Amino acid sequence: MLVVENVSSRFAGALKIDDVSMQVGEGEFVSILGANGAGKTSLLGLITGRYAPSSGRILLEGKEITGWPAHRVVRAGIALAPQNHPIFTSLTVDENLAVGGTNPDIDVFALFPNLERYRKALAGRLSGGERQMLSMALALGARPRVVVFDEPSSGLAPKIIAQVFEAIRRLADTGMTIVMVEQNASQALRISDRAYVLEHGRVVLHGASAEISENDHVRQAYLGV
Repeated sequence: MLVVENVSSRFAGALKIDDVSMQVGEGEFVSILGANGAGKTSLLGLITGRYAPSSGRILLEGKEITGWPAHRVVRAGIALAPQNHPIFTSLTVDENLAVGGTNPDIDVFALFPNLERYRKALAGRLSGGERQMLSMALALGARPRVVVFDEPSSGLAPKIIAQVFEAIRRLADTGMTIVMVEQNASQALRISDRAYVLEHGRVVLHGASAEISENDHVRQAYLGV
C-alpha cells in the first residue's frame, strides 16, 4: 500500500531523515517509534506532503507521490490526524464532521462514543481528548486509503489515552491501513502489527511489534524495563 524507499531529507542544512525505507501493507497497522528528535514527525511530514525529500521515493499503491503537496496527497488517499487537534472551534461537532466529509464505511460515533453526547455543542468547548477524537474523525472523513496518526496520545489523561488507542485498534480491525507515530512505545507495540524504530533519522530496527517489544535495546530505551 505505502512504500518509502531510501528517503533522505534536510531541514535548515541538518540531515533529519537519512536513507529511510519502510513498507506498509494493505490493512496493516504500523507504528513508528523513537525518542524526541529521532525524525518520526519529519518522516510523517514527507509521507503526507508537508515536506519534499532530498532524495528517495514515496509510493502509494505503486504510484509515485514523491514531493506532491499535502492537498494532492490527501486526494490520492493519505490523511493525517496531527497531534495539535486541528478542528473548527466555532462550529458544532456535527458541523465539523459535515465540513470534513462523510465516510460511509466508518461509524464515527461508534468509534468515538464520547463525541455522541456533544454533537450539538461547539467544538471549542471539548476537552483535549475529545478534540483529539474529533480531529481523528475529520481525517477519516476524507475516505483515506491510509490514515496517519501523529502522537495521538500527546497531552492526554491516561483514561482518555486508553480510549484513543482502543479506537485506533478497532479502526485497524476494520481493515484500514494505519501508520502511527507514538512516544508511548509500550502501548503502540501492544496495538500495532509491526513497528519501525528510528534513531538519529535512521531506521535501526523493524519487525513484528511483539518481537520488537522483547528486544533488549527497546526494552531499556523505550519501555523502561
